Amino acid sequence: MKTIQEAVESTIRKTPFIEEALNEKLINVSSLARVILPEVDKLLKKQVKVGAVMMAINRLSPASELRIRKNIRKLHFLWETLLCAQI
Repeated sequence: MKTIQEAVESTIRKTPFIEEALNEKLINVSSLARVILPEVDKLLKKQVKVGAVMMAINRLSPASELRIRKNIRKLHFLWETLLCAQI
């Protein structure tokens, strides 16, 4: 059975923009928790409190920040490659 942490993490990982905004502290954690709560409930097949989802969001590992930065660098490299190819 999945834990709340795993459900929250998998839900947030589906949208890299949310993950990046979280790491930049641009998203209100409580608002995000309310938005993803139905999906977390569905994954766990039980009702979960908003506070539990908020705590899971706050506990997301800093390793995800490194993964995001790597993905951003890859996207930046691809973007530059496409721009150079069109010139």
